[in-house]
Amino acid sequence: MKKIMILLVLLSSLVLGSDVVFYHTYDDGEYSTEGFIDNGIVVDGIDNDWIYNNSFESFTAIAMIKPYSTAQGYIMHKDKMFLLQNYKGNLQAGIYRNGISWTPLFTVPVSVDTNEWNFVAFSWNNSNGIYTTCLNNECWNGDTSYSTINNNYPITIGERRAALWGSYRRFNGAIDETGLFSDAKSVDEIIIIKEKLDLGLHYLADDEPIIEPEEPLELRIDYNFDSGALQSYEINGDDVRLWLFSDPQGNAYNLHFNITNCTNRTVNFEIMNEVEWDYTEDTESPTQLVYSCGNGWNRLTDTIEQSGIYRFSHAFECNNAEISTVFAYSMENINKRIDYMHFHPLTQVETLGDNNAGANIRKIIISDTSITTDKNKVYMIARQHPGETHGSFLMDGMMDEILSNPELTQNIEWHFVPSMNPIGIGLGYTRSDEFGNDLNRQWEETTSWQVNAVKDDLASVGYGIDLFIDSHGLAHGQDYMKLLSFTETSIGTNLYNDQQGLVTMLDENTFFNYFVESGVYTPMARSHFISTYGGIGLSFEPGQHNTSMTIAKLEEEGANIAITIGDYFGVSIPPEPEPMFQVIMNGIVIYETPNAGVEITIGEDYTFMPTTSDIITFQVT
Repeated sequence: MKKIMILLVLLSSLVLGSDVVFYHTYDDGEYSTEGFIDNGIVVDGIDNDWIYNNSFESFTAIAMIKPYSTAQGYIMHKDKMFLLQNYKGNLQAGIYRNGISWTPLFTVPVSVDTNEWNFVAFSWNNSNGIYTTCLNNECWNGDTSYSTINNNYPITIGERRAALWGSYRRFNGAIDETGLFSDAKSVDEIIIIKEKLDLGLHYLADDEPIIEPEEPLELRIDYNFDSGALQSYEINGDDVRLWLFSDPQGNAYNLHFNITNCTNRTVNFEIMNEVEWDYTEDTESPTQLVYSCGNGWNRLTDTIEQSGIYRFSHAFECNNAEISTVFAYSMENINKRIDYMHFHPLTQVETLGDNNAGANIRKIIISDTSITTDKNKVYMIARQHPGETHGSFLMDGMMDEILSNPELTQNIEWHFVPSMNPIGIGLGYTRSDEFGNDLNRQWEETTSWQVNAVKDDLASVGYGIDLFIDSHGLAHGQDYMKLLSFTETSIGTNLYNDQQGLVTMLDENTFFNYFVESGVYTPMARSHFISTYGGIGLSFEPGQHNTSMTIAKLEEEGANIAITIGDYFGVSIPPEPEPMFQVIMNGIVIYETPNAGVEITIGEDYTFMPTTSDIITFQVT
């Protein structure tokens, strides 16, 4: 990481009139995590942290890569011009042929070494169609009759741009020493670059060792990613000024960005338009944001509000940190979750509708389809308001518990819609969709494609839905756990008694501690359901301001909700077996007891003092 500043000085003369499009260096693994890279890097010349010149046709792309798996992932990409990727363990390169398509792609016939550093290069001569692809010490040439066309799309490292393709295909591993030249290097020139890297030199250096600068790298802020939310920022040394971003309805709640180059630095942040921040309204607990270094979320506790400015500071131990108002839950993570659950034998995944531009509403059905008797039906939606992520974690906990206890699928059919507002989530909005609509006010008469997709599905599932749940997060300052239901006068005595039977059980078994009854207001989801289908309709709103809340706690409470609903519908989950201390001799259990701390004697020769649910195995010959 510290290599970059000195090179920027030494090589500044290369910006004009040279073959360098851009270069960038990293410390070993600085750009990676043990898993998928959190965010790729966009090279667009805006941030002045790369030498960059977009005027090129022929080119040579190089990088050092350390893949953690054979999963497909983009190494370097310029949309509709060229790509270099790890494809199922092989290096694959291609150009966008004659501005028409990516085919054919050139695949190296030698596997990329997993968990090892590999040198990769792709050279393309646009005038004659000759290409060279290199992996470590071998290169392969080819001759084609077509060309490619440059454009104004940025170059990306470690991913492709989801805005164009709907998914990132992020590289699963570490990337180092990336560079792009505006000419087609020969094999000999590419090998010279590799040899310099093998010697620990930068490929542009004149054989001098790279000098470590004394000054730290400039902090970098990025919010151009799935669910990122920030209006603008200013950086002055270790001080960062932030301006909040408002969705089309004027809601300024979400704050979500990445900060890089912050290792061992105390960074001081100021939110300059704090008076517009919905998060600090009606506060009953300290206003604390969260941050992640890739291994879970923690609170930012060093905070102060004064004169319309919200200040917080933190001494970071990682180089790349993610900062958010609440625990972030992006559309990419939602889709990964759905894709993962698709393979479970008790689940089905359906697409309910789309916006004809790649975004869609997906539903997970969990049920034991081998049982054909009539079942109770539960229908749950989440993220009508994109910024209310706690509703997603509650739903995750419910789904995990259901799949862990098949008894919950035998007489209940569960329907889950994890994302009502996919574009709003991706754009980092607080309450609105891409058209400025609050979806939870669109259920009476609407042109909302999202609401209409779910309304059509509710109609297809039929009048047998017994329980409808709208999962939110309490976005303002209150820290209580809110459950919304209906008054007796609005829904009638019989349905009210059914509702209160479930509400009472939830009060006993879950963290809900604030109960509100309201009348029926049909533009809202649960009101539309109850007025149309007549079942129980509830809303869950755990307080997103509650500083004691964790993702694990939300998922645990989701599990408790699932168990309580199962109990309400007559499902009996057998208790966990009591841990047993066992003694196994010659493969046969000769003694077992649930009691720890009680000395036992077996035969004449063996005495044990069990302290936990141990298993002792031995052979006697």
